[in-house]
Amino acid sequence: MHDKLNHALAKVRKESAVAIPDATFDEIEFLENDKRYEEMVTLCKYIYSQYPRDFLANYFLASAYDENKQYDNAVHHFGLAIKYYSRSNADVSMFELLYDKADALNSSGRYEEALEVFSIAAAMYTANTGNYDPFIKRAAILFDHKQVTDAIKCLHDSIIKVGHTPHSYFLLASYLAEIEELDAAIEAINYLISRDTTNHMYYYYRGVLLIRLLKYENAIVDFDKALELNSTYDLSHACKGVALNNLQRFEEAKICFDKALELNPHCKLASTEKAELLGKLIGVSEPPRKKQKLEL
Repeated sequence: MHDKLNHALAKVRKESAVAIPDATFDEIEFLENDKRYEEMVTLCKYIYSQYPRDFLANYFLASAYDENKQYDNAVHHFGLAIKYYSRSNADVSMFELLYDKADALNSSGRYEEALEVFSIAAAMYTANTGNYDPFIKRAAILFDHKQVTDAIKCLHDSIIKVGHTPHSYFLLASYLAEIEELDAAIEAINYLISRDTTNHMYYYYRGVLLIRLLKYENAIVDFDKALELNSTYDLSHACKGVALNNLQRFEEAKICFDKALELNPHCKLASTEKAELLGKLIGVSEPPRKKQKLEL
């Protein structure tokens, strides 16, 4: 919202249907940049009290409420901004207004309404609507509410209509892994690696998926590549240790767990797996426990 409001201020300061002084635009921008959101709300409420049926007065107040995490109020005034939109000459699209309202609905916990408004915005999506992706937003809401198959469909829409972005492919891999479509998830990560061979996280994610497929040797290759690119990421060391442990290469696994804990003493995966490994090495059997599922 921060960047969007600054963009709107720059575009509409000379297009207001009412006589909002330039100095007031400057003050809104200053308060927003300085993260003084309560003062921003107070100023925008005053503007609204003077021009309650003006698009910009409602839009700025909605944006101020949104920044101040007063999401129900933001939803109300985004709704009024939409109502009075036809009276405005401001260069803010209806798509953006609907997207902002849906975002506020989602933040307020009104998920079903958010999905509906994001759907309306998605129908209005064009290549000229900038970095707003209503398909990914819908996918995230659906995924959070355990509707994973529908979330994956939304991601496919994003890839087709918005483009082959790294974010959409990583989410696709995560969602596919959630429903145990591990080979398909690896294909999504393979695409990311084909576009960028320098991102250590891609090799780490693929290694995690390979562990879940019990392909421990292949996983180790990926963790080694991840560590070649970034040797300070504790989870790459820890997960390599998990793969080595499953191959009964216990001393090597311990070295990996120790390194992970050296980098991050709070690495839960390394501490848990190391404790179990030490039990094996000294011949102490522990009560059976549920194995930790590696997540993306």
